[in-house]
Amino acid sequence: MAHYLVYWKTYWQDVSSQSEITCDWFTSKRDFFDELRRGDSLWAAIPGDAEHPEEWRLLHRLIVDHLDPVPSDSEYGACRIVGNPDLSQLFDPSTQGDFTPLLAKLEFATGKSIEFKGRKIGQAIQSPRLLSATDADNLVKHATTLTQLDTNWAAPDLKSPTPTTGVAA
Repeated sequence: MAHYLVYWKTYWQDVSSQSEITCDWFTSKRDFFDELRRGDSLWAAIPGDAEHPEEWRLLHRLIVDHLDPVPSDSEYGACRIVGNPDLSQLFDPSTQGDFTPLLAKLEFATGKSIEFKGRKIGQAIQSPRLLSATDADNLVKHATTLTQLDTNWAAPDLKSPTPTTGVAA
């Protein structure tokens, strides 16, 4: 299974409650969408809140269930990735420390790490990035230290015209 780091730039503007997050992801990157397979993981990074604007958090691990063949009219992108609600994980960003040190250690499949600091990290992850096997192992380990929210997330509403999940630029 492949693991990708994705970025939800506008998380704090888009979501007022964790209960709004559905188990799917939208992207306008068709090549990324076409690479995905059932069981792949999307690890979503978000910037810190208003009190921690130079920091980063790990929001969720979405495990791909299937790819929606019907183009979406979502503002986040036409390609909809549906996660497995039984396997995906949602983490509480309010209880986390800064995720930046782990982001800086990621090598990605390209072997190129993130050279930016603070808010500029977003520039390095604005497109989905394939993680190395070591990176994936480190994220899985890191996830065990985070507070996982009891999502009770159901399968996303297939008829919703503007679901509230994030965007992979």
